[in-house]
Amino acid sequence: MSDAICFYLNGQKREIRNVSPTMTVLQYLRTVEGLTGTKEGCAEGDCGACTVIIGEVVNDRMRYRAVNSCILLLPRIDGKYLISVEGVKNPDGTLHPVQQAMVDMHGTQCGFCSPGFIMSLFALYHWEGEEPATDEDIFDILAGNLCRCTGYRPIIDVARKIACKKSDRFSENEDKIVEDLKSIQRVTALNYEYDGQKYFAPRSITQLLDLKDEYPDAHFMAGGTDLGLEVSKGFERFRAVIGLDRVPELNVLEETEDALTVGAAVPYASLLKSLKKLFPPFEKVVRRIGSNQIRTVGTVGGNICNGAPIADSIPSLMALEAKIILRSKEGLREMPVEDFYLGYHKTALKNGEVLEKIIIPKLPEDHIFKAYKLARRRDLDVTSITGAFNLKIDDKGIVTYARFGYGGGGAIPQLATNAQNAILGKPWTEACVEEAMEAMVQDFIKRRPKGDYRSDIALNLLKRVYVETTSPETDLEVWKL
Repeated sequence: MSDAICFYLNGQKREIRNVSPTMTVLQYLRTVEGLTGTKEGCAEGDCGACTVIIGEVVNDRMRYRAVNSCILLLPRIDGKYLISVEGVKNPDGTLHPVQQAMVDMHGTQCGFCSPGFIMSLFALYHWEGEEPATDEDIFDILAGNLCRCTGYRPIIDVARKIACKKSDRFSENEDKIVEDLKSIQRVTALNYEYDGQKYFAPRSITQLLDLKDEYPDAHFMAGGTDLGLEVSKGFERFRAVIGLDRVPELNVLEETEDALTVGAAVPYASLLKSLKKLFPPFEKVVRRIGSNQIRTVGTVGGNICNGAPIADSIPSLMALEAKIILRSKEGLREMPVEDFYLGYHKTALKNGEVLEKIIIPKLPEDHIFKAYKLARRRDLDVTSITGAFNLKIDDKGIVTYARFGYGGGGAIPQLATNAQNAILGKPWTEACVEEAMEAMVQDFIKRRPKGDYRSDIALNLLKRVYVETTSPETDLEVWKL
């Protein structure tokens, strides 16, 4: 017998049995619940009009994060607390402080995008950062919400006014909300079925591997930011989906003396704090992977297994000598992340294997690490070239270690081995860097000959590393000029 999908919607418990497991949360809200405040704008997680809040219990406290409901499958919210724009106002009809600020500061005109903005601002109101939100944080939070008529200035004014306040009926009733959510948490796996479609949410790596054997053609869903598009835009009806977000072994996030271990299902939003502490340039690149709503669910594991040559996280992982751990019923297999890629969207993952975790060695104190993403626009755009550089320059100015990772230059992410070899043992001078840039042409020549836009910017990123390390006072961020 099929389990029910159980969650709380705007404070009311729901047990859902008779809908497709590939129904999105947006479709559910609008067609089943009749809650039409949440809008469909792009159906691909870009515009933010469909933004809702997902609440979860973390260390006995509520954590509220904004997500795109248009690409989030309904079974993903089993055991969680869903808030739509209709659930933000107070029971007596008075407005939530976020809504009132939008009214007072003229933050809306036509109103189509406003529900999404309100939900992103609600997440900002319940800010989970240890330090107060800065303007940079506010811009990042709002980057995933588009408005064509109001203009962003009054909305940013609202954000500055309400950021990190946290005091509302949700905080006042937090103990009750936590108790309600704990009462519907599963001990066993979710096995949901309707109309010939199945959705599984295993609770252990053993259950996951058993399901993979039983349903070899099932689609794995970590964050679902790609798979969700096949539903929302391609109208796919998958026979079986296996959700990875409830497998403890895939949700490990642990810092040891030597490394950071990241489970394959850890979302980017949970990873940012660790990256900022250990690899700040990597954290800046990750902040440009989609929007805040995308990073709430998107995972490094998904980014790796997708096999795309423009996956933003891979160049940094390569430069940092990250290793991946693959698990099957036969045991564990470890490999450098660069060895995982065999061709365009083709990986070394074997039948019966899953990616369990990524191990990122800590950067030695005497190393220089830089990472950059170049795209047509700053926010919400696929990469043209992403480059990451790990260097050691000794006290005599000689390069004694060099490892350069690139994405976007060919069919797979790659190390610029010719450039690395050309610079090792040489002085860190402009002339030496230019020699390495010439050698780098050979790393791209088969796919991106010299003179090609992507090839040229890949070469010039190495020059940028040189300028930033020898003239740190020079600001090379074009968007700041």
